[in-house]
Amino acid sequence: LDEMTEVLTLGDRLEFRDFGVFEIVERKAKIGRNPKNPSVPIKIPARKAVKFTPGKKMKQQIEAPTPSPTPSF
Repeated sequence: LDEMTEVLTLGDRLEFRDFGVFEIVERKAKIGRNPKNPSVPIKIPARKAVKFTPGKKMKQQIEAPTPSPTPSF
């Protein structure tokens, strides 16, 4: 896990075949709202975030229909 974190910290992509890709993306600064006081805008600063994109095999398995469980009573 430490090595994975280090690779991402350096700005490199981390790719696992058939599983997916982890990469660092820059989130833009934006204006948000406080739910307790929606009339007051809040500045949300730009930041870096980890983005995960699933691979083909993972997408296929997730989207495959699964049988509904039978009740065990």
